[in-house]
Amino acid sequence: MEMSKVVYKLMENELMRILFSGVTDLTYIYDVEGNILFVNKVFEKFTGHRPEEFYGKPFATLFDKENLKKAQDAFAETLKGNSPEYELYFRNTKVLCEYRNFPLKDQSGNLVGIMGIARDITARRKIRSS
Repeated sequence: MEMSKVVYKLMENELMRILFSGVTDLTYIYDVEGNILFVNKVFEKFTGHRPEEFYGKPFATLFDKENLKKAQDAFAETLKGNSPEYELYFRNTKVLCEYRNFPLKDQSGNLVGIMGIARDITARRKIRSS
């Protein structure tokens, strides 16, 4: 099944829509190529970009070189079926987030993308550093 149809089916579920729109953390769905298929409204606060500017585009431009390497490593681990946890700074805003990726599979068990959540831990890190 085409990935956009899989995401659409997920988003048709009213409970999923409520969950994604009601959380204060960033929720996202990427395809297996690393293109952004869905982000909730928190994306703009964390990245400084409107979500619609990034639909269908790679997540790579959101990070500097160091953080991009970490993101790509976690992406590769997720494609292997793992659910890594990691921390990254967004390039434009310097918001530090704690991430968790999850493999997204279709009804046949085939990997069709990655779903994840990112929590802003910038303030917590500043307090710990003081």
